[in-house]
Amino acid sequence: MPITDTHAVTSGGNTATALTASGGTGNVATIALGGDGATVAGLPIDTTKLAATLVQWGGLTTIADTIEDLQLYTQDQWDNVNGEWITPGASSLLGSIVQETYIPYQKGKRVISMQQNTAAANNVGFFTDAYYDSQVEVHMGFSFPQNKVVRSTTYGGALTALTWRSQAFTPTQMPPDGKYVLLGVSVNALTNHALIRFQHSDFNQYLPGFPVIDQMNTTVANAVLPKWGIYQQTGRQFAYMSQQSGQPMCPVFHIKAGQSGLNFQMLSITADTPIVTLFAANIGE
Repeated sequence: MPITDTHAVTSGGNTATALTASGGTGNVATIALGGDGATVAGLPIDTTKLAATLVQWGGLTTIADTIEDLQLYTQDQWDNVNGEWITPGASSLLGSIVQETYIPYQKGKRVISMQQNTAAANNVGFFTDAYYDSQVEVHMGFSFPQNKVVRSTTYGGALTALTWRSQAFTPTQMPPDGKYVLLGVSVNALTNHALIRFQHSDFNQYLPGFPVIDQMNTTVANAVLPKWGIYQQTGRQFAYMSQQSGQPMCPVFHIKAGQSGLNFQMLSITADTPIVTLFAANIGE
């Protein structure tokens, strides 16, 4: 079953250098701080041939900047000279770009490169792999109107920019014990873009996740309007990924003895104290 796994790279930004073929310039190449889990930037955590398939990638920058050029390059791509290369240009109002793809890992490190328009401010690249033989239980997660639970957790302290921080899922009232399918989240109290991923013993070593924006209590600048499909799926991002791929991608976890064992891990462009609202559904004991 295809559990996903998300990792990030960061840099201080780039305005001066135009991107070139084969991932040669503007690389976002530092493994994110705070325990990202990757050992080599751009490589999946399992480098066994064909174990990991890249299914989503993207780039994020600050709200005061915009993306002029974004490229994903790897030797495993069909066009391994140009890669996937998106050029919204000097008039771009994009603060992030999120792309679905399908690139089985064989031998090539993935490289994300970015050129920005304004300030060469901090930026982030991310990679989400699917592990189709993970033996982790997942679900399609399309609709659970009668069994759905919604709970909010506020981070216990501010994130450090470009650094993962973990927060236990500790709502005021924990849902009843049982088996749950994780559908997605809403996140507010963000200034810019961020990534969120989830840790639970039921997921083994994998950290399934996706990018998020705050559409609730920030000034809605054009740079953070929901231009990409996953941003339009608040509370059902994993279900959306299942629909897009035709494969179950909603992680399944257990709450036992009033303890969820679930942790959020978030990485933001800036220092924020997010509020995460979890959307899940009970699917049994």
